Amino acid sequence: MTSRQRQGLSRWLAALLPALLLTLLAGCPPKQPDPATLAARLSVGLDPNIGRPFVYKIETAEKYGGFEYEILQYLAKKLGKKLEVKEIAWEKLLESVSRKEVDLALNAIEKPQANTNLPPHLAFSEHYYTAFQQLTVRKSDKFTYNLSDLRKKKIGVIAESVSQVLLDDLNRLKDAGIQVQPYDDPDTLFQDLGQSRLNAVLSERALASWYQSKVPGLRLTGEPITPETPYVGVVHSENVELLKQLNATLKAARKDPAFMKIFSKWHMSIRR
Repeated sequence: MTSRQRQGLSRWLAALLPALLLTLLAGCPPKQPDPATLAARLSVGLDPNIGRPFVYKIETAEKYGGFEYEILQYLAKKLGKKLEVKEIAWEKLLESVSRKEVDLALNAIEKPQANTNLPPHLAFSEHYYTAFQQLTVRKSDKFTYNLSDLRKKKIGVIAESVSQVLLDDLNRLKDAGIQVQPYDDPDTLFQDLGQSRLNAVLSERALASWYQSKVPGLRLTGEPITPETPYVGVVHSENVELLKQLNATLKAARKDPAFMKIFSKWHMSIRR
C-alpha cells in the first residue's frame, strides 16, 4: 500500500468512526440502576401546581415547599432513603404508581371507597391528614355561618373545586340562591374576602387555615361542610414492605413532636 493509499484509508476510517460508534451505542441497552441504588431512594410523584399549603415549587431555588413536601422529607429520613421527586400532573399520579414509575404518591389524594375506575395494583397507606370543606369569614362578622345561612350571600370558591361543585349543586337542586364567585387564584380569593368583596369563602380547611394566618381579620366558622376525608399515600400493591414501613412510620409520627411541628408551621392540624 502506497503512502497516498494509507492516507486515504486513514481519512476514510476517521469519517466512518463516529457513525460506527453511534451504531454500536444504539445497540447497547441503557445502564440500569443497581438494586442497592434503587433500595436507597424513595421515588415520589407530586404535582407542585397544587400549591400552598400542600406542595409548591420554589422556582428560584429549584426546590419545593409545603406541608406535604415536608412530610415526604420526614418519611424519607425515617426510612433511611434519599427523596427523589418526579413532577407528575395530579390526575396521573395513581397511574404512575400503578405503572411502577414512582414508589409513592402523596399529594392531596383521598382514601377511596369502592371505586372500579381506579388504576389496578394500588395500595393505600395510613392517613396523614383529614380534609373537609370549611367556611371562612371576616372576624368582624360575628355570625356563625352554615350552608343554610348562605342564601343571597356572595361566596368565593376556587374555580372547578369541590367547593364550587357543592354550591352549584345546592343552587341547582335546592334553589339555594347562593351567589357563587369562582376564582383561579387563592391569594386574590382570600384578599377579596378580607376587603369585604365577598361574604365568605368555602374551601378545603388546609387552604382556609393557611390563609387565615396570612390575611388579617379572617376566621373559620361553623361546622365542617363535608364529611371528613382522610388523605393517604399510595404505593404499588406488590410493594408490601414499603407499605408496611410507611404505615408504621405514620402511626409513630403522631407522637413525634418533629412531625407534629410540620402541621403547626403550616397552621394546620392532622385531625379536626
